[in-house]
Amino acid sequence: MLIIPSEEHAPLMFSFEIDSEQSAAIEIDLSAAPIVGEASFGSCDMFDIEETPIEEAIDLTVTHHPLSPFEGQDVTVTATVFPAMAGVSVTFSVVGTDGYTDAGTRITNANGQITFRIPGAEPGVRDVIVVTLPNGTSRQAVYTFIPFGGAGGAPSVNFTPRVRR
Repeated sequence: MLIIPSEEHAPLMFSFEIDSEQSAAIEIDLSAAPIVGEASFGSCDMFDIEETPIEEAIDLTVTHHPLSPFEGQDVTVTATVFPAMAGVSVTFSVVGTDGYTDAGTRITNANGQITFRIPGAEPGVRDVIVVTLPNGTSRQAVYTFIPFGGAGGAPSVNFTPRVRR
């Protein structure tokens, strides 16, 4: 938050966020209306806005494809860290209602992404995926395998179902 005191005007107070893709130079054009009547304001300190490089991933998203997998259809999970950066150690875990579990750690690529594959399962099996950054930020994805002929039609003709054991 930035507070700009004034003896002739009410203090200006505002906050803003800088997108990681924006430059560090910010131009702010403000004007204030004069104070009408009496008013008193406490004092405040001015401070400079300095560019602070972000040296760690601070958030992430998790997606999976397909969104509604058919029975036996493998699922590809992609986690993307923000800001996008290579070299971030991302951990993941998978727990299925059929007893399937998996866990691991991957290092993000230049696009800030990791991917991993989860083998297909029987219809009705629900998988919960949790992905975590080194700072403790976690996101999850959940899906349930559907039988052939369910919502979304059938998979491609080249599809060979595999069910994890």
